[in-house]
Amino acid sequence: MTGSRRTTAIIVLTCLSACLSNACCWATAIHGTQVIRVGAPEKGVEVPVGYADGLPVSYVYVHLLKSTGDPGRDEQLRHRAADMFGLSPGDPFQRLLADAGLRHIQRLSSVQRVEYRLYQSEPPGRIIVALLLDPAVERPEER
Repeated sequence: MTGSRRTTAIIVLTCLSACLSNACCWATAIHGTQVIRVGAPEKGVEVPVGYADGLPVSYVYVHLLKSTGDPGRDEQLRHRAADMFGLSPGDPFQRLLADAGLRHIQRLSSVQRVEYRLYQSEPPGRIIVALLLDPAVERPEER
């Protein structure tokens, strides 16, 4: 990724992350195989699902609403959810595919709840798909 495109991606993701978490949280955006971590100082612009059909996807952004307690497991869950979602950067957004992807992710035993939100990307005319994932609480085995 070139310097100016990377800067734009970081600015957009920084704006987006404010909508999803407080300033102390970190989130992950998956752009192809590249993972970018960002903080949360400003807000992004949410796009209604009805306006997004057919727009190209810039990023699939996976945000864990809480940690599993294991950073490695958190990262693995983010990547698995992004892979299972079925939409990738460059794909046209299709609500039916996004809804089907959510159902696939929801079937994971490690997921309590998942939803998606759409945000405007820079430049306009593209969208960022934000997956909000609430990991299931693991109960310690009874002995």
